[in-house]
Amino acid sequence: MPFPTAELLEKSVNDYQQLWNFPNCVAIIGGKHVRIKCPKLLGWRHFNYKGFFSVILQGLVDARYKFLSVGIGAYGRQIDGGVFSQSNLYQHLESGIFPFPHPKQIPWTTTKLPCVKLGDQGYPLKDYLMRSYSTYRSCSSLS
Repeated sequence: MPFPTAELLEKSVNDYQQLWNFPNCVAIIGGKHVRIKCPKLLGWRHFNYKGFFSVILQGLVDARYKFLSVGIGAYGRQIDGGVFSQSNLYQHLESGIFPFPHPKQIPWTTTKLPCVKLGDQGYPLKDYLMRSYSTYRSCSSLS
């Protein structure tokens, strides 16, 4: 898979704004457990919290559901944040090699904010990675 270019990531930011009304989003990251048969000798590394043996597929996708980056084969017992912190993607983001777009002005404001990736609660908060709300609360439950 080719390394994402600055142009590709800029296009992704524009697509998230146009298609999903989500400004400054570069990509969404997520992990998926892929069920496997128990491997000999190392089965305990692949047994996950869901109760089966797996390897993890972790992907970074653009606004049109196309993969920008993938990681395949992490042990099923790992959590998303652990898989991410051991990935080449993480190393590139932390070292500044990944061509992350510069901060951009939010539409209809004068505020500039950084571009981000979006992940679930399994991922760490970083300057370049934010998490979605983990639970929904209605306004009536706040009173």
